[in-house]
Amino acid sequence: MTWPDAFKIVVTAIVPVAIVVVGWVLNSHSERQLQQYNRVEQRYIGLLKSLEGFYEGTDTSSAKDLKDEFLKELRLCWLYCSDMAITKANVFLDHVSTGATKSEEEQQEALRAFVFQLRKDLYNEKPRFWPWSSRQTKLNPEDFRIFSARK
Repeated sequence: MTWPDAFKIVVTAIVPVAIVVVGWVLNSHSERQLQQYNRVEQRYIGLLKSLEGFYEGTDTSSAKDLKDEFLKELRLCWLYCSDMAITKANVFLDHVSTGATKSEEEQQEALRAFVFQLRKDLYNEKPRFWPWSSRQTKLNPEDFRIFSARK
């Protein structure tokens, strides 16, 4: 057996194995990215659902439960969510905390900035496993408005 023949045999055996390994690594990476994205999305859904506890007109007992749920979800955000989302949530909480001297407009502005950051994290960011995705939002923080049904 000559050197070129031996080289062909080795390359013929190694190249398919290398291709399989690279494919497996890329697939594992994309699965982890998707799991991460789903975890963040679930946290953000929980935060948005529990925001109602901060709205005027919410029943006092349910408002406290919703606020507790919001704080629980925010603590869980420390595991997976963006730094900016946590920062905006903290600013919002500073504005609506008992004893805060912020006007209603400042509170709503902090809420808008927080919700806009959640949307930006999920909507504008291209997950690495979808390189062809290029979604862009045209909304601004001011586009988030608070409505409540009349009783």
